[in-house]
Amino acid sequence: MDFKRMFDFSNMDDKTKGMIKMALILIGIFVAFILFFVIYKAIFGSALSYDKIENIMVRSAKQYVNNHPEKVEGSIYGTVEIKVSDLIAEGYMKDMSKYTKKDVMCSGSVLVFKNLDDYSYSPKLDCGEAYKYKNLTDEITKEENIVTTDNGLYKIESGEPYYIFRGENVDNYLKINNTLYRIMKIDENGNIRLFSDDVEKSFPWDNRYNVEKKYDAGINEFEGTQASRIKDKILSVYNDEEKFSKDVKSLIIPQEFCIGKRTKQDIDNTGNIECSKKSELMGIGTIALYEYFQASLDPNCFSSLTKSCKNYNYLANYSKSYWTLTAAMEGTEYVYKVNKSAVQSKAATYAYLHLVLTINGNVNYIGGTGTLNDPYIVKPIV
Repeated sequence: MDFKRMFDFSNMDDKTKGMIKMALILIGIFVAFILFFVIYKAIFGSALSYDKIENIMVRSAKQYVNNHPEKVEGSIYGTVEIKVSDLIAEGYMKDMSKYTKKDVMCSGSVLVFKNLDDYSYSPKLDCGEAYKYKNLTDEITKEENIVTTDNGLYKIESGEPYYIFRGENVDNYLKINNTLYRIMKIDENGNIRLFSDDVEKSFPWDNRYNVEKKYDAGINEFEGTQASRIKDKILSVYNDEEKFSKDVKSLIIPQEFCIGKRTKQDIDNTGNIECSKKSELMGIGTIALYEYFQASLDPNCFSSLTKSCKNYNYLANYSKSYWTLTAAMEGTEYVYKVNKSAVQSKAATYAYLHLVLTINGNVNYIGGTGTLNDPYIVKPIV
C-alpha cells in the first residue's frame, strides 16, 4: 500500500483534506483520553462511592447468610455481626482495596437484624477520616442534643441511663422508609421506642358482652381467655405487609407491653403501676398511660385528674382522641384514652390508635435534624 500517496494532501481537494484532519484530531483526542484514564487508574485506582461499597457489603452478606443459615438461627430476635474480613476470605467480596482509593484503608461489618424469620442488613463501613457510618442512636444522643430544662431530650441517670423526649415542641421526628414516627425514648441498650405520627381508624377498645354489666359494654382486660378488640386490631395491623414489611419487621424488638390497671387518683407516673402486669411478647402496641404523663413538662402533672398534664406535652397535640393500653380500676368496662387530657372512657366507645414499637437503634443515620420538615432519616431498610 502506497501510504505516501494516500496522505499526499497536494492531490486532495479542500473538503477531503478537512475531513482527514478532523479524523486525525478526533483520534488524537481519543488516544489522549485513554492515556489519561490509564494514568488516573494507575494513580488513584478504580474507586467506588462509599454508598456503592456499602451495597456490595449488603449483597455479599445476604449471600453469606443464604449459604450459612446457621449463623443467624437459634434465636427469636437479635443482631448478628458478619465481618467484612470473613466475606472477603470466603470469596463473597473482593479485598477492600479493590473498591477504594489507594490511600484509603477500610474495614467494616454488616449487622443482620432478625425478628423471627424476617431479616434486614445494616452496613458498618469504616474508612477512617475519609468516611465512617453514623449510628442513629449515637447521632440522636450527642451531648449537644441533651437538655436539662425546656423542650427536648432528657438523660435520665437513675439506674441504667436512658433518654426521653419531653415537652410540646420537640425535634423527635424520624422517618423509616415512608412512615413518620415520633421518638419517645431511647433505652439503656440504645433501642428506640417510637410513636407513630399517623393513626389507625377509630374502633372500640373492646365491645364484648360484659356479664357484670349485662350488655355489650366491653371487657377491660387486654388479653386473657380471649383477646380484647384492641389487641386483635394491633395484631391485624402488624400482620398487614403493606403497613409492616418484612424488612421493617426485622428491626422491631418484640416487647412485653405494660397493661396494668390504675385508678384516677394514682399519682405514680414511673410505670410501676402499669408495668405490674405485662402482655405477651408483641411486635407493636400502643402507649401506657404513664408514658403520656412522662412526656409533659408541667410540674403539676400527677394523675389523670390533673388536666395540666396536657401542657407542654407533644403527645397531647393530636386532634383525634386515641387509646392507651391502660384500663381503669373503677369498673370492668372503663379504660383510658388521650383526648388532649387523659380521660376514662367506656371501652365500647370509639377512638383512634397510634402504634408504638421499639426498633434496634443500630441502623445507619444518613441525615435530618429531627424536625417535622427535616426528620431523622435512616438508610433504606433492605
